[in-house]
Amino acid sequence: MAKKTETKETEKINPYYQHGDVMFEKLEKKPAKSELKEILGNVVESSPVSGHSHYIAEGTTKILFKEATNEKFVEAKTNWTISHQEHAPINMPAGFYKVDYLKEYDPFEKAVRRLKD
Repeated sequence: MAKKTETKETEKINPYYQHGDVMFEKLEKKPAKSELKEILGNVVESSPVSGHSHYIAEGTTKILFKEATNEKFVEAKTNWTISHQEHAPINMPAGFYKVDYLKEYDPFEKAVRRLKD
């Protein structure tokens, strides 16, 4: 008699988009509206060193901030474009996105730090 093997359902990975050192993960669920504050303007992230920024060039969007977890989000009602002075623009589909950043591990310092362009 053959032994029945169980298969586990794999965890679904949300689509994400990388634009330089900034990543956008498309989420299916939004945080509670009461936890979010709107950030005015179109700049998602800027560098005080280079003066460059990742900014929303086109689309009907809101940049939101969740203070309790120090997270940023982009809510896009329409398709939108993210731009930067040193990267090609990326056209993104409408949706709700969590903003995240590339990180690197330094084995000598045994530390993880955020990459910045």
